[in-house]
Amino acid sequence: MADQKIYYLLKDHKLEKYYSKILEKGVKNEQGFLDNITEENMEEMGLSQVDKKQFSKLKEFIRRLGIASKEKRNQQAFKVFYTTPRSQAYKELTGMDSEQNTVEDLMLRICHEERDGRGMGVCLFTGEGMPLTDDPFFNTWSLKNRHIESGSKLYAIFTPKENLRESPHCQTQKDVSNEGPNTIRCHIMLKGNYDINVDLEQNTLTVLRTRLSAESGIPAHVLYLKDVNNSNYSKTLSNLGISEDDPVHFTLSSFHNSVTAFPEIFHNDLKPSVPQTQKGLSIFFSTLRSIVSFYIHTVI
Repeated sequence: MADQKIYYLLKDHKLEKYYSKILEKGVKNEQGFLDNITEENMEEMGLSQVDKKQFSKLKEFIRRLGIASKEKRNQQAFKVFYTTPRSQAYKELTGMDSEQNTVEDLMLRICHEERDGRGMGVCLFTGEGMPLTDDPFFNTWSLKNRHIESGSKLYAIFTPKENLRESPHCQTQKDVSNEGPNTIRCHIMLKGNYDINVDLEQNTLTVLRTRLSAESGIPAHVLYLKDVNNSNYSKTLSNLGISEDDPVHFTLSSFHNSVTAFPEIFHNDLKPSVPQTQKGLSIFFSTLRSIVSFYIHTVI
């Protein structure tokens, strides 16, 4: 099984022709690529410059998996457990760094560990059935920031990668001035408060989002005013009812305006013919929500 994983790692990075030579260098697991293969070894094996670049990508992929040798693990190491539809037993993952590894890294790790996951994407749910990976923006957060604690039990459902939504690639704003006669306290969900200086009579929502992005490091395209029509980009902040007196609350979403409100879609419309547990119902509706969201987003 270990040799098979090594082969698939090489194949996924177009390096399978070096499989035998890699084994000869003493690589017995994923960590061996990091510990046993040096620049000198690559010269000995005859890697071209293109292959060396691929090998660098392979090493970076392994680092993202958070796989560490047993000697480097300690008894207090971060660990999570996951199960899949085909297996009721929970499997343990160790070696990941909750402050450095992201949810995306965890998704890659689970796909790497499971034969069914090779070449696939994965949707993760908490043990209670709440979706963790619906919004790709949050998948870039660390496990700690997503409140995935050591000992957490997760549920994984594999799906073709094309079924997963990708967040628009927009960079955070930099070198943006935070100046103006009025100061607004902005609260971003899960992140905290930021004081943004604007001109309430002249500046629009676009300006506020741009400056908030620069201060918070969060891309402007995922920042949305709570309980306000975010399509009113041309209106001034004062016309939107924003003032210095009350904090302005922002939610985070990659696809805020893409789909119909889900409570309206599912309200008393669907009733399973077979009695379900609360966890089962939660997973069912979360999966259905992902499918509906993907369909509408594709059509639009």
